[in-house]
Amino acid sequence: MPKLCGYENCRNVSSYGINCEPIRCKKHKDDNMKLSSSLCKCGKQPSYNLKGLTAKFCSDCKPENAIDVKNKKCNFESCNKTPNYNYANELNAIYCKTHSLENMIDINHKRCNYNECSKIPSFNYEGEKAPIRCFIHREPEMINFFFKKCCYLNCKTTAYFNYDNEKKPIYCSLHKEENMINIISKICIHPNCKVTPSYNYENEKTPIYCNLHKINQMVNVKSKYCLYSDCNLKASFNYINEKSPLYCAKHKFENMENILCNKCLHEGCKTQPFFNYNGETSGKYCIKHKTSSMIDVVAQKCKADNCQTRANKNYKDYCTNCYQHLFPLDPLTFQIRCKTKEIAVRDFINTKFEGFQHDKPLWYNESACDCTTKRRIDHRKLINGTLLCIETDENQHKSYSKADEEARYNDVFMAYGGKFIFIRFNPDKYKDENGKSCNPMLFNRLIVLEEEINKQIQRIEKDENNDLLEVIELYYDKNS
Repeated sequence: MPKLCGYENCRNVSSYGINCEPIRCKKHKDDNMKLSSSLCKCGKQPSYNLKGLTAKFCSDCKPENAIDVKNKKCNFESCNKTPNYNYANELNAIYCKTHSLENMIDINHKRCNYNECSKIPSFNYEGEKAPIRCFIHREPEMINFFFKKCCYLNCKTTAYFNYDNEKKPIYCSLHKEENMINIISKICIHPNCKVTPSYNYENEKTPIYCNLHKINQMVNVKSKYCLYSDCNLKASFNYINEKSPLYCAKHKFENMENILCNKCLHEGCKTQPFFNYNGETSGKYCIKHKTSSMIDVVAQKCKADNCQTRANKNYKDYCTNCYQHLFPLDPLTFQIRCKTKEIAVRDFINTKFEGFQHDKPLWYNESACDCTTKRRIDHRKLINGTLLCIETDENQHKSYSKADEEARYNDVFMAYGGKFIFIRFNPDKYKDENGKSCNPMLFNRLIVLEEEINKQIQRIEKDENNDLLEVIELYYDKNS
């Protein structure tokens, strides 16, 4: 039996209400009431149903095989996307972006008001009602109208992060809490991977895999790359007023500028700004034109309490000063304090091992001084009749004569007639098996050096070294 209007003494059938529940007739409905039969079961406006039927479901409640039957579709055969494109001065859109013809533009959305820019605007000043500028042409104080801001006090950065299974982002990457993930961006299609994808096959537009899980021959399709032949760096430079970057900093032409970054507000300055007053989140001025009370508001700060120095990723997000005071015995600290790489290795070995002598001439008989050599060994220690030697070979000693290296071995053997183990440690660049240049951080190499020294000490103590001379090369060219 039809439900009657709830208005006093009205006998008409109710057809208007809130959230699909009819409670009033058309005559007595309130302003916020809608025709119940035209709403989705959840109360939202419907746009979806099976092809050929009237709209009955919203996007959240639609069945798996339902399509948008309310809005006009792209004219391209079998395309169900909403059209936004037609020729300029036309009133009705007929194609989607994928199937739009040459010279067609998006006629359904407003354009960035910067000169003749055709991009859709997303930015305007806070407090304004509508966006007027695109990302490239936005002013420094403009904010993105289409993205929710981080909930952290006074933070104006776009929020992307929340806990898994949540639908609305609440924090930016800087202020996100532990275990929060990016719930806005697409994620790698590899099972259980939550990383944002950047890779797909060449000529594909949509990234589907992250760097870790990409398949062979996939390339980064998310970022534009420098047009210079065989250059894999991201493009940031083009001539001023151009919209798309073409070249990296290394291969840019004269008068090209970085068109992806904001510029210092000082007249005529083209440097990227990092400085503003404390509490602000976007840089206005470069280091040259900042005022005395401005600070770096862009770069991440050192993790140490009350330190405003820029964080160094190589030192676990501390500045070098804080790191060497907080972790005085860490291998990284030796790297910070060293004047040369050899001294860094010396300090590291002296901290980890006892009994090594550094850079002293090898005497056959120290008390009599009757036989000396001109040769020195960076670090040496006599263990059970074997002389364990560690040499710091900057740039693999490529500039040294091979004949001189052989003569050096002969000289030290004449000075000490026992067994030798030489560990030749290169702290500089080298090439791997594929000929690719590698240059790991020194502190990572020192850990490997420590493991190798311990390994050789154990071999010597167990009398497992049988050769008169053994040479172990660490971080040398693999094909040499």
